[in-house]
Amino acid sequence: TPTNVQADDGSTASVTIAAKNTDFDRENTNYGFDSVIPAGSTINRVDLEVEHRVSTTAGIARLQNLAYVSGVAGAVNSDTAEPTVLTARAYASYARPGGGAWTRTDLLDANFKTRVRASSGNNATSVGYFWDYIRVTVDYTPPPAELTAASMADGDRNWVTPSQDIALTFSEAVDITPAPSVGDTVAGLTVQVNGGAESALTYVSGN
Repeated sequence: TPTNVQADDGSTASVTIAAKNTDFDRENTNYGFDSVIPAGSTINRVDLEVEHRVSTTAGIARLQNLAYVSGVAGAVNSDTAEPTVLTARAYASYARPGGGAWTRTDLLDANFKTRVRASSGNNATSVGYFWDYIRVTVDYTPPPAELTAASMADGDRNWVTPSQDIALTFSEAVDITPAPSVGDTVAGLTVQVNGGAESALTYVSGN
């Protein structure tokens, strides 16, 4: 069953080749990154992983996989070890097809797909090729949250006024050495609002 390659459950998709120098591809689409990766995210890395096997080592069998972006093929990963039990192979930091840096657009269902490939060498021995799954893992950094009136504790603040006191609460300890006095400008810390110029912070209180 072709859809068996979509889940890591031991149920396999398969094909048998009994001819020399023959390839058979199975395409996989609709990974659903559209709803998982927020718009504006930076893609740090894309990893591929497959679990596969062959029925015999009597032929010349290559278990291969690759990704496509907008119809452009990426590098072919090829396992020539001919494992006869299901074996996971990881291909970290897969290069973007066509070169350059990965983007969220590359990974949308309309643009991204993978293929697993059975490839026989110069040997006509009948060999079964089996895949349990092909997995795509994306490491990404989401965009920074926008600072809006609704996202601040004081939603009634007038953000048009050029100068206002805004209380900032740090989510982790900030070591300020030497300890400032009330009214001092805090060295090394600035704030930027709505893409404007960075402004110094004035120490009011803290612990």
